[in-house]
Amino acid sequence: MRSAIANKNQCAAATARVKRLLVRGTGFNGIRSLSRALGIADDRGNTTTITKDDLAAALEQFQIILSEEELNAIWSEYDRIGNGKIDPVDFTAALRANGISAFRRTLMERAWGTLKKDPYGAVDTQLLTKTYNAANHPDVVRGARTEEDVKAEFRNAFSAATNPSGSISVKAEFRNAFSAATNPSGSISQQEFEQFYSAVSATIEEDDTFAALMRGCWNIAGADSYFTSTLALTSGTKNKSYYAIQTVQVKGDVTGQMQRKEALLRVVASHRKSLLASRLGFRGLGRLLRARDAASVGYLSQEDFLDALWKNRLYIEDQTLLSLLDTNNDNTVDVALYMNMTLPELAPARRCVLERLWAKLPTDSNNNVEMNVLHKRFRAPDGNALNLFLDAWDKREVPSGVASFAEIVEWYAPLSVNTPMDVTFEQAVLAEWA
Repeated sequence: MRSAIANKNQCAAATARVKRLLVRGTGFNGIRSLSRALGIADDRGNTTTITKDDLAAALEQFQIILSEEELNAIWSEYDRIGNGKIDPVDFTAALRANGISAFRRTLMERAWGTLKKDPYGAVDTQLLTKTYNAANHPDVVRGARTEEDVKAEFRNAFSAATNPSGSISVKAEFRNAFSAATNPSGSISQQEFEQFYSAVSATIEEDDTFAALMRGCWNIAGADSYFTSTLALTSGTKNKSYYAIQTVQVKGDVTGQMQRKEALLRVVASHRKSLLASRLGFRGLGRLLRARDAASVGYLSQEDFLDALWKNRLYIEDQTLLSLLDTNNDNTVDVALYMNMTLPELAPARRCVLERLWAKLPTDSNNNVEMNVLHKRFRAPDGNALNLFLDAWDKREVPSGVASFAEIVEWYAPLSVNTPMDVTFEQAVLAEWA
């Protein structure tokens, strides 16, 4: 019998292969197209279940064939109750998360955060296309394409059925991706937005290029426009990995950069271990960092950031490492990036559980929930759990009076780490909420 680790590894490999083939064959709408082929009506899940034959048949529509062993590995990972069926959203969520680093996930979350949401947490597609700024697309900034008129190479963006001409302008490219034909409901969920940009990310090798795209096309709060333009013009020219033609000095610079990244990852790992020692660890740190961010832009001065860490007995002795958290090139710290790097990785199926929970709560146009609502909906199993919750969600510590989805993720991170099975995690979460 195969071990659980072997099944998990094969499931991850099969997921990566499916994503790669979807993007290659269908373009940036590949994951979203598969989602529709699987009959998914709600990208948060719990609306339908599928069998192995259903998944195999849906993938065959995209000329993707999985072996019986690969299907068994997927079912071993996502068949929570052992009835031979899975929620297909668990699989598409894994496709969405596959290959997305903390850095790129932070950019996608920031971009989505710029958009006004409806009461269901979705965004009107007309507003989406109106907000999208094609003029600041890196290809336009570099002069490789024009905003409206210059035809572009198809670039595997969309299928031939959607774009029979095989070439479109940057703005038209985006409009077609989120047109009424592909979004009959007239709105798009965060899951669909991330599916699209997850596929885009798979075609972009360098982080700087992806950053230039997301920062340029979306009005991200606090993002310096000059630095964004610089990223667009210089991405692909920086030495971040080894090449045969590099000088000894350049190779030394690359080595130094890699060593600093490894050092930061070690620091982050030590912070993670300390924060997981308490159910309040991540929640308390996140709350303090947000309180320091009076402008709500997601960036803090190095002094404020280090002081917040110090109050949680967390330290970064080599402060040159902070440059790796400076995504705005202004000596600030990207707080969301730090938190995404430090939080333990949440399995896609578990993130779906939290997304479904959040969808059941009344949200404002920023997809936030009033603290009063959380207090009314929470069902503590005992007095200790109630006291812990009240400490974590103390309204006096949150001047805005609202909570974000990111905070729920921080709150449930320790529980996820200490809960081996997805179904047990889901039961524990849902049992706490009315």
